Amino acid sequence: MRSKPSTKITLTCNYCGRQFQRYRCRLKDGKRHFCDSKCWAAYKAEHAKRKVHIFQTDIPHRGYGPGWKTLRRKLLREANFTCEECGVFSYCLEVHHKVPLREFNGDWRKANERSNLKVVCDACHGKLDSQIP
Repeated sequence: MRSKPSTKITLTCNYCGRQFQRYRCRLKDGKRHFCDSKCWAAYKAEHAKRKVHIFQTDIPHRGYGPGWKTLRRKLLREANFTCEECGVFSYCLEVHHKVPLREFNGDWRKANERSNLKVVCDACHGKLDSQIP
């Protein structure tokens, strides 16, 4: 069973004012929106708060390991943007760790082995995460 890809909506960049489009599922409520990484970086530099999040000081790759974004994209392409649980097609899928990342005590290499990863939709991800003790 396949569903239609998520729809795009038009937004205005909070830095330069340019119009751009994003998939609705990629938006976070209450967040600022930027047309590209240059506008985001410029805005961030102008509005720096000097507070540093704990993950950014200890683990610059937020715990998933360097190369996580590349690995994630590769897995999504391998799965043909289809949920491995329910078979729904979407460009807004997530990668689920079968054994939670925290169980690996910071060893992201083992945590990110293909046998521990599964491409799932948001609904299935919620169901899988609720099954983890």
